[in-house]
Amino acid sequence: MKAVSNTGPLIALAKVDRLDLLPRLFEMVEIPPAVHRELLAKNGPEAAALDRALRDLVRVASLGELPPPVTLASLRRDAGEVKAFRRPPHICVRAPSEVR
Repeated sequence: MKAVSNTGPLIALAKVDRLDLLPRLFEMVEIPPAVHRELLAKNGPEAAALDRALRDLVRVASLGELPPPVTLASLRRDAGEVKAFRRPPHICVRAPSEVR
């Protein structure tokens, strides 16, 4: 199964040193370019783990236009989150703190 992620879940997994879960759960994890830029700007203690994940586990995907229902649902999201929602029927991974 493929997954599309925004920044939060990847940072959360890096902080608890569990990015190794990604290939166990998903055949591929894709991120949009905006999420990639956000992760590259990260400079906390988890930055090295994120760099390894970007090299080995995560693929930066160029994503198509949002369908109208996703556009409407994305109005209160940042650019990375909006682009991560572009790839149904994949699973969109969000950090627990982001679940409303």
